[in-house]
Amino acid sequence: MERAQRARHREGPRVLREGCGLDAEDDPSRAAKPGEPEYTVFSAKGQETAGATKLEDAEGEEREARWVPYIQVANVDAAVRSAEEMGGKIVESPYDVPKIGRLAVVEDPEGAVFGLVTPRR
Repeated sequence: MERAQRARHREGPRVLREGCGLDAEDDPSRAAKPGEPEYTVFSAKGQETAGATKLEDAEGEEREARWVPYIQVANVDAAVRSAEEMGGKIVESPYDVPKIGRLAVVEDPEGAVFGLVTPRR
């Protein structure tokens, strides 16, 4: 992986860590084997909440993200502002869904898209 790609690869998890308030660490259950992508575990207050790995196609080229996970955050609007400040883009501005909560969709600096949700209380 080129130096610029490696730098971009680190920015996506940074948005999840800092923008959504999640902690991130390499998979604590085992180290990645040679040639195997690293797996990152995300947690909040010590509770595992998500995981991510960089997908590559057969030729070793990075694949585009093709799914949209939603991450629960305390404040969607604040998380969207934080994501933007770190180089992320707004895909869908924050909006309210009756009986569900407040949602938004953002794109990290690598191009991975994910949703943010603050459940209705």
